[in-house]
Formats: sequence, structure tokens, C-alpha cells
Amino acid sequence: MESLSVAIQISFKDFLNFQLIHLRKRMLPFLIILALMLISSLYSFFFWDSATITEWMSPMIIFLIFPSAFFGLIYFNAKKSFNSDSFIRKEHVYNFSKEKLRVTTENSDLNLDWKDIYRYFTTKHNFIVYLSPQKALIIPKRFLQDAEQNFVLSLFQSEIKPKKDRSSLIRIGIYAIIIIVVAFSYSSIFTTSATEYFNKGYDAENEGKYKEAIEEFNKALDKNPKMVQVYIHRGYSKSQLGDTLGYLNDCNKAIEINNNYAEAYRYRAYIKYQLGDSTGMCHDLQKAKSLGDKEAIKDLEQYCN
Repeated sequence: MESLSVAIQISFKDFLNFQLIHLRKRMLPFLIILALMLISSLYSFFFWDSATITEWMSPMIIFLIFPSAFFGLIYFNAKKSFNSDSFIRKEHVYNFSKEKLRVTTENSDLNLDWKDIYRYFTTKHNFIVYLSPQKALIIPKRFLQDAEQNFVLSLFQSEIKPKKDRSSLIRIGIYAIIIIVVAFSYSSIFTTSATEYFNKGYDAENEGKYKEAIEEFNKALDKNPKMVQVYIHRGYSKSQLGDTLGYLNDCNKAIEINNNYAEAYRYRAYIKYQLGDSTGMCHDLQKAKSLGDKEAIKDLEQYCN
């Protein structure tokens, strides 16, 4: 077969499939983000006891809604473009030969040298010939017999030399920036930080809501187990509910994490005093004083002289 002439008239379904294929690579970063958000949501639901309903449900809702909204937008935009552009809907006659690709309609005649074609792409149902990164000819395979499809494909393979996409690196850079920005935004919008949980616990503690305070402090420590001030406040709330040893253990944990945390020694000294350990109290007050705690100086003068 030296040449081939075929009349083609694309349908809206052909046009819509092209739009989806054309955009799918550009949507890959966003799909990756959505997948990561879904994984995060499932992880927080199954493994993160302190996760709030907002933290694990929000990304799941977005994961479910965004694809529907995205494909719905593509569908309606494609429908609008297809109905408003009579040229797209016209019958096109394609003439394939080794010399050129010729496309004619009732009032147009386009002659293309193979070297001027940007690239081609083949799918299960279509040949797509790109004249530029944004402009393409859609050739549905249903208009071609198997032998004709093979002839067209062999022409494309032998005659079209794909152009280098110089914008690829720029696009990859932009995608990377988008992923980083969205990841940080997601973190700040849909997750509660350890500091926020600590502040909630501190407010509850000041209002005398010690059980609620302990719950918030536990969430803060789930986020950041080395946030030493949380142990002190959680221990205090425990002591107000009669759990003095719990207060002692939390002070010990704070000192274990940061052995230069002066306040932890002073608060532990108070607990030891309550437990009748005067020697231990004075030892801890002396340590707090050596670390610069001014309150410890007053307490040493009052209880240890």
C-alpha cells in the first residue's frame, strides 16, 4: 500500500476521549497528591488514636469529590467546545502517503510535511497526531480496516520524528512546587499541631476541666512525644484528680527527655514533699536552682534551711 485516503467525522465521544488523554499527564501530580491524602486519611483512621474526624475525613472527602468535579468540568468544557466549533464536527478526508499528510474539508486544504508534525500518539481507539503541544488531529481507528491501521502506524513510525518537549523540565519543576505547596497546605489545614492541642489542654486546665485537659495533652504528645512542658501540665492535671504518682512519673519523663529543664525538677520537688520525701525535695530544688530557676531559690530558703 503506497497511499491511503479515508473520510473521517469524529463524534463527541472521540473528542472527549482526546481531552481526557491530553490532560491526564498534566493531572498526574494532582492524582498523586490525592492518593497521598487518601493514604494519610486511612493511616490516621486505623493507627492514630488521637486523630480527629476532621483530620481523617477531610482528605477522604476531597479524594472522592475532586475526581468527579474534575471530570465533570472536562466533560462540560468538551461539550461546549464541540458544539460551538463546526470545523471539528465536519467530515475530514485524510490522505496518507510517504510524502505528506493531507487533510481536506469542503472549504479547507491542509498539507503537512511529516517533518513538521510535532509527535503522534496511539490509543486503543484513536491515532492522535500533534501539530503542536496544544493542537492535534484525532483519527478514530474505527474508520480504518486492520491493514489500513497497520499502514498508518508504519508511516507514523518511519516518518514522524518526535520533537523534544523543551517545556518538560519546566513543567516538572512547576509540578514539584505544586506538590510541595499543597502538601504543606494540607498539613496546616487538615491537621492539628501538637502546640494547638497543648493550648487546648492548657485552657481546659485553667478552667478546671482536668479530664478534658489530659485528653488534649495526650493528643499533643501523640504528635510530639518530646514536648516536655506537656508532661508537666498533664501531670498537674492528673494530680488534681488524685493521681499524684502520675504527676511524679510525668515529671520524671520530662527530665528524661531534657535533664536541663529546671521547672521539671522544681515541680518534682513539690510532689516529693507531698510524698514525705524531704531529702529528695531539697535535692531537686537545688538542681532547679543550679539551672537558674528563681522560684527554686525561694523554696530552698523556706524548706531546706
